[in-house]
Amino acid sequence: MIYTHLVGFAEDEWICKAATTVEEAQKLIEAGFQYVTEIDHVKLFRKRK
Repeated sequence: MIYTHLVGFAEDEWICKAATTVEEAQKLIEAGFQYVTEIDHVKLFRKRK
C-alpha cells in the first residue's frame, strides 16, 4: 500500500506499425517493436510511447 502511488494505473499508449515484408519486420524489431498478430498477410507490431 505504501508504494501504490508510484505505480501508473493509467491506460497504456502504443505506437502501432505494419509490415508486409521480412525486411520491414526486421527493421521494426530492431527498433524495439513487439510482434502482436497477423491479419490478411500483414504483420502488426507495437511499442510503448
